[in-house]
Amino acid sequence: VLIAALVLALGWWFIADYRREVERRIDQLERETLAQQETLLRRRVDETRIWLDWLRSRAETLLAERVREQAEAAYELVYSMHRLLDGPLGTAETQKLIVETLRPLRFFDGRGYYFIDTLDGDCVLLPTSPEREGHSLLPIRDDNGVCIMCELIRVATQPEGAGLLRYRWYPPNDATRMDDKLTWVRRFEPYRWLLGTGEYLDTMMRMLQREALDRLRALRFEDDGYIAVFHRDGR
Repeated sequence: VLIAALVLALGWWFIADYRREVERRIDQLERETLAQQETLLRRRVDETRIWLDWLRSRAETLLAERVREQAEAAYELVYSMHRLLDGPLGTAETQKLIVETLRPLRFFDGRGYYFIDTLDGDCVLLPTSPEREGHSLLPIRDDNGVCIMCELIRVATQPEGAGLLRYRWYPPNDATRMDDKLTWVRRFEPYRWLLGTGEYLDTMMRMLQREALDRLRALRFEDDGYIAVFHRDGR
């Protein structure tokens, strides 16, 4: 009886010890798995943060490329119309045709437009404010006190005849505030014009944010892992 009791006791002890070992190993495995998931999560978050920083740093460069391409396209159109029509129609009529050809053109999701000014500072074409056409824009300042037309003329009269500048101007449909705007301007020497177009940095940032969010929505890891993005106000 004593031997049987000892065997039974030892059996229970081994069983209990085995259970403790199994539980210890399960607990260790859970901790290791959790640590691996945490490491993976940190790596994915770091990769995403680096990508977002890169995207943000590229915003102004991308915008500069886009406005330059649009402005150069307008220059080619103006040059072609001048070369083909100035002789047969005369300068005044050709200029009118150029202005009315550019006036309705829109791009950048309808926000973009072309403008033309003289190198003396008079407005020739401003589709968003046609009442300014025929008047000097030299008195106009942005909310930092910068003479916008002076800067446009300065860039257009450089030896290169073209360049990028940054100033502040009223965004579409909002005459109560100004935003940072990147503009590419080019001199058209035959008429002593400068022509160009621009886009707002804030608009470009919002577009890149949408692109970033679309990419983040598609990002998955493991079976149900995803990255959450919150607004500064907690939304």
